[in-house]
Amino acid sequence: MNIKIQTKIISLIYLEFGICLLLFPNSFLTFFGCPLTIQGEMVARTFSAALLGNAFTHFFLKKISNNESVLQYVFIGDMLFNSLSGIVMTHATLTGTLNSWGWLPVGINILVVVISASIFNHLRNIISQYNGLISSHSSGSGKVRKM
Repeated sequence: MNIKIQTKIISLIYLEFGICLLLFPNSFLTFFGCPLTIQGEMVARTFSAALLGNAFTHFFLKKISNNESVLQYVFIGDMLFNSLSGIVMTHATLTGTLNSWGWLPVGINILVVVISASIFNHLRNIISQYNGLISSHSSGSGKVRKM
């Protein structure tokens, strides 16, 4: 699976959860056994803004930057966000804060971490090959020319 498809999958996951939390926060989280107060709805809608921002970033990722080093940081952020979110959701599901449907977002967090790690590894290999190419074309002085 290529990077374009993987980033679109991540974008759709963020988009789905972002729209549901924005438009139907109480109904959506009640499905997971976590009904909200009015204050909780505001927090859920604020969180949805972050998810929708991530959806937008991932959908247009290659148009935003063709620099593999920059792209790596996006996926490091994804791995961090989804790892921590997965830990929180696992704890909430195990302790009964969420019902058994709480395992669905845990699985989605794991999926996004795996996809992000795959893309990160691919980008790291591209950067290594690029750096090797620059080193092989450097002058005899041993210094690497910047392009």
